[in-house]
Amino acid sequence: MGKARKTVPIVSFKALKIGEAAQQLGVTPRTLRFYEELGLVQPHRTARGTRLYREADLKRLEVVQTLAQLGMPLAEAQALARTRRDSVSGDEASHRVAAILDRLEKELEAKMHACRDTLAQIRAARQVVEACFGCKRPPTPQGCSGCPVAKRRHSSRLFNLIWEPDPES
Repeated sequence: MGKARKTVPIVSFKALKIGEAAQQLGVTPRTLRFYEELGLVQPHRTARGTRLYREADLKRLEVVQTLAQLGMPLAEAQALARTRRDSVSGDEASHRVAAILDRLEKELEAKMHACRDTLAQIRAARQVVEACFGCKRPPTPQGCSGCPVAKRRHSSRLFNLIWEPDPES
């Protein structure tokens, strides 16, 4: 009989060190450490303490990033990450996860409404501003008494930022 050979597990995804994982995700290593502190990810540690991020870790962090970019509180991501682990039964876990998802859905719906409203404001402001293309006069109320922006600046809330306030108001 021949010698028994050791089997080595085949890894299709090379685990990434913290700097590599951070670069791939477009964040800093400190951000990944922070996410770990929050319990959002638990990278494997080598005997010397080096963090190794697997593909599953990166996928998990991509979800966290997406939620954060949409303005969702990290506490909600943290709750989603811990709920199943902290629940006693599947029934409890599913009800708790559903409640979190309901909150996220309502928050996202409100943000989508705000985004649609702001987009309409941007479009209205752009339409007014385009009337000034090619204008050679100074962009002030004194410089252009017939300024289309001055006449229609109340058509978009953005003009509260774009147009300087009148000194009298």
